[in-house]
Amino acid sequence: MRRRLMMLGMLGMIVALMTVACSGDRVWFAGGLDEARAVAAERDTLVLVDFYTDWCSWCRRLEADTFSDPEVRDALAGMVAIKVNAEKGGEELAEQLGVGSYPTIVFLDAAGEEVDRILGYLPPDSFLERLRRVRSGDTFASCLGRLTADPTDLDALRRSVAGLLTRSDPGSALEWIRHYHEAGGTDGCQVLLFEAASAMHTRLYERAARLYRKDALAALEVDDPGLAPALAALAAAADPPLWELSDEQQARELRQARTADATKLLALVDATAQAPDTLLEACRFAFANGAFDQAGDLAVQWLDQGGETLPVDELNEIAWSLYLARVEPETAIAMARTAIQRKPSAGVADTLGRLLYAAGETAEAAAVEARAVRLAEEAEASGSEISGYRAALEQIQAGEPLADAPAFERYPGSRSSVL
Repeated sequence: MRRRLMMLGMLGMIVALMTVACSGDRVWFAGGLDEARAVAAERDTLVLVDFYTDWCSWCRRLEADTFSDPEVRDALAGMVAIKVNAEKGGEELAEQLGVGSYPTIVFLDAAGEEVDRILGYLPPDSFLERLRRVRSGDTFASCLGRLTADPTDLDALRRSVAGLLTRSDPGSALEWIRHYHEAGGTDGCQVLLFEAASAMHTRLYERAARLYRKDALAALEVDDPGLAPALAALAAAADPPLWELSDEQQARELRQARTADATKLLALVDATAQAPDTLLEACRFAFANGAFDQAGDLAVQWLDQGGETLPVDELNEIAWSLYLARVEPETAIAMARTAIQRKPSAGVADTLGRLLYAAGETAEAAAVEARAVRLAEEAEASGSEISGYRAALEQIQAGEPLADAPAFERYPGSRSSVL
């Protein structure tokens, strides 16, 4: 009987291994996580878990571009790869692993311990490079181990902070930066500190917004007042307490505090000495938090630093943000013109059309916005997208103001949207 059970177990493992090898072009394992871990233990490899949702466009792009690539398929065959719909059967596992955005790919060892993760879309070449690093043992887990052994290891600190922020854990990232300095680390870590502190700032103000919408600002607390002094002052206000003000006053106080605290953090970024990627993230942070003058300055520096190498999508994004904030209009128009020359699209044409209209160039604005409509129709865009461009064109032709405004002006939301 015992021999029969052993034979059945071996047969089950063989079937599982065959499933891995023959589950189609993309080499996806057909079983669940427990079965995948058993196979990974047998093969002395890792489990790759791809978390996706039905509505996630970047998940579909990852599937179409990256997981369909022959080299990627060959590399995936060296692991046990499973797909998990985070909203249809995979909710518990996603929560357990702290997955909240998609796509997210988590690498686990056979014991189920996380060793690394990839957040968001990567094209085939970048994805393969990450796979090679993970399979070689150059992982987030190994970096954190190095940092534990030597808190002054700057390379390990940089990569550990990046990994912790990917895991939505800015608090731990800030702690490791503190440990680095306490242990005698000599680098100022200004960029790392900005990245971790800005992530924590975002978390604090998101929580404040939720409390506002629930009419529960009496519960507002800030554990580290030095990180967000303006918000901490609001939480400690006694005469009158913040929550006794009118809704409009509460919202205004939160917006003002958010901008004030963001401005202090932006001082950590030397705009004249940073790489374009750092300037771009700082610029996005400034826009999101109402620090529009700083955002304009950062956008100019970003353009100067990156020049012709800047991606079209990012040029359009920042040009649009400058338009909404009504800062650096000439820079924004130059960005949009460059973008549309390199890659004509409805979205870029719409950005340029609105910018020109705001600058008083009505005739050219109407012509460019009409082009946005044509490009959208040619691309068979959604009906709502085409309608939006047509509405903008009609307003421009009629000389009516466009009602576009920064998302920051809607912070912290409406009491009618109680969570």
